[in-house]
Amino acid sequence: MVGPLPTKPHHRTSVNYFANYTWRTRKKGSTNVRSMENYPLLAEALAETIEELRLERGLTKTALADFAALQRFYLLNIEKKTNRPTANALFFICDALSIRPSDFFLLVEQKMERMREEARTAPQPALKRAPSRSRTIS
Repeated sequence: MVGPLPTKPHHRTSVNYFANYTWRTRKKGSTNVRSMENYPLLAEALAETIEELRLERGLTKTALADFAALQRFYLLNIEKKTNRPTANALFFICDALSIRPSDFFLLVEQKMERMREEARTAPQPALKRAPSRSRTIS
């Protein structure tokens, strides 16, 4: 048997999934507008996953945009990593690619993990030391 239920909700014990996000405030007109920073590697992983699935299915960018009921330039900008797709657009893209959204996001997550691993194992450029200036005292 499970113990008694708590009388008050314990919000502080829940995991904060948004801890990695930071908010920026920028002025737009006379009001402040808050915008969230981009999640690291997400745009790249989304773009590469969409492109890989599109090529596997033998679709052009225009054909995928038509099947997904999206504007061609919107899809082009997603694949160029300049646009961040909405959840709605991603579900339409998944339908057009005949993949379940959960499977699609699993592929994106795996791609992000590979990108992180490649970044960790990539050789770091050696720092160039400035030539030492030895002064002779005469």
